[in-house]
Amino acid sequence: MAFKFDYSEVKEFQELQEGFYEVVCQSAEEKETNNGKKYIQLDLVVRNDVNQSGQNLHHWHSMFRMKDGRYHQGVLMGLGSSFGISDQKEFNTFEDMLREFHGKAAKMKLRKETYNGETNLRVHYFNKTAFPQINHKWKEMVPSNSFPSHASEMPIDVSDDDLPF
Repeated sequence: MAFKFDYSEVKEFQELQEGFYEVVCQSAEEKETNNGKKYIQLDLVVRNDVNQSGQNLHHWHSMFRMKDGRYHQGVLMGLGSSFGISDQKEFNTFEDMLREFHGKAAKMKLRKETYNGETNLRVHYFNKTAFPQINHKWKEMVPSNSFPSHASEMPIDVSDDDLPF
């Protein structure tokens, strides 16, 4: 038998609800919208070392630059404080500061907000974690280099006769 379905591993789709969640930051990076607006995006994972619903689910939090092109310093400093980044810590680059969030924990409050007629869960605020000892177990990711890449190993010949247009 080459392949067998085993539905004992199937889990129903679960989504986060309004409320509090203990989270750990998987990544923090600066991104840009299609319109050119820059923002910080935190990829937050609901901790699996704390007894709570939604374990291992992701929630993405975005913080946009203000009209003058800067991030709101009060909000950014509050974010750093909630995630336990040391007061007065200095960073060589903005990217170094963002990397500091990786693996740090906080308590997140989600609530429903409606914008342009669409209702979504958004972070209302962050507080310091009630569980500073982090024992979250990250799910294993399949490395992208574990899949064969035949494109780099041999050329592909396509003639005009092979194309449908």
